[in-house]
Amino acid sequence: MLNTPTVLEVPAFDEHIRYGGCMQRSTSLALRAEGVEPPQLLGKYWRFIREWGPPFRNKASFAISDGAFHVFASKFDDSREALSRHGIDVVMCRGMGPVESWNRILDRLARGRPTPILLDNYHLKIHETFYQKIHGTHVFAVGGYDPEAGQVHVFNVRESVEDWQVPFETVLEAWATEEYTWFDVLAPSELRPDTAAAVRDDIRACVGGMLPQHPGEHWARGVPAIRRFADELETYPSRFQAEEVRAFLEDGFHQLPGIREQRLLFGRALGAIGQRLALAPLSDIAVQVEQVGKTWSVARNWFLRAAEGDLGRGVSRLAAKLREVADAEERTLLTLAELCDSPTWPGEAVVGITLQG
Repeated sequence: MLNTPTVLEVPAFDEHIRYGGCMQRSTSLALRAEGVEPPQLLGKYWRFIREWGPPFRNKASFAISDGAFHVFASKFDDSREALSRHGIDVVMCRGMGPVESWNRILDRLARGRPTPILLDNYHLKIHETFYQKIHGTHVFAVGGYDPEAGQVHVFNVRESVEDWQVPFETVLEAWATEEYTWFDVLAPSELRPDTAAAVRDDIRACVGGMLPQHPGEHWARGVPAIRRFADELETYPSRFQAEEVRAFLEDGFHQLPGIREQRLLFGRALGAIGQRLALAPLSDIAVQVEQVGKTWSVARNWFLRAAEGDLGRGVSRLAAKLREVADAEERTLLTLAELCDSPTWPGEAVVGITLQG
């Protein structure tokens, strides 16, 4: 146990903080504390999953939600799988109880390492959007502890690293929701690099996930699911009361940032690979992928705009924007697949594994 206050230095901004989901961002802090630059993550981070309801089970956070729909771009497992490819193991630790789990986190803290931890935003007063309103788990990192003041320094990794000072009792309450889950990040002495062929296989899998060929996959996966999502939303004004529709639209507004960020992450990674391989067409596609992320931002804003005026007209405009997103994703993915299958792609070149050049 720590008997004196210990607070780690807040890491400086880098590309891994700006782009990626909460799991990758918090994991990156632990890796950098070990002197390991996090690898770029591909494949699993280009996803669109639509769960139909209500009610539905939020698989990303294991929390029950009563929203009308749920969309997400990735799962926690995908981050772990992508890291393991480079020899990095991320072990989900759960069910050890608060005392044993907290002692292990303090041990890592004493060694200068932040620890990713899963907390329920519902209990965190500093997060006003969720506090006492919505149960939703999020991966933070424990970056410090002051036993005298009873304060935990919770690092919230967004566009920068925010140092939230939260009472220890509140952290325990928010932590209990997920059986005191924390993530042990085990970094090797040397990361396994990718070859250009391995990256190509990863990209091909990504394209296959977003452009499923089997009709049974079109209900909930990839570009076809985006179009179904648009079609379903367009029927809401005739199926639900006005206030219910507005609540659904607000729900959607809060769900889409993860998808936008994953497109931006993927674009940055493709750009780094294109530069490393001197493959100009891939660099061009990387710009297109980032533009797709911006297109999602436009669609997200329409969720609120649709709620502000005539619902029928607003939701129809929103559905049209989502169809534009689907078209943009499909065009980009087809171009990417064509490049992967062309003789231009170098097969055995070694690709650096970080976003830094």
